[in-house]
Amino acid sequence: TTAGGEDPTELASMLLDRFADDEQIRSSLAAGFLSGTWMGPYSARVAGQLAQMTAWRTRADLPLGVRRWAGEMVEGLPADLARAREREAERGY
Repeated sequence: TTAGGEDPTELASMLLDRFADDEQIRSSLAAGFLSGTWMGPYSARVAGQLAQMTAWRTRADLPLGVRRWAGEMVEGLPADLARAREREAERGY
């Protein structure tokens, strides 16, 4: 199950709303969100994920479970972004 794009999918929103404390659901959505394919620099992908989760975290129209999960995702992404930019700089990107 994917978490969504600009908006969370209906399924992800429902799962995070109804089962906000279920670690298996939260982890599964996180794995789907963080994995996948993309083109271009990894830092651009992570920057986009960070912007997406920051937006979800602050949207009052989303269920609290979605906003909490997005906030948890935001916690780790800045460090991932810094590492990605460092690796890209070392490789001359």
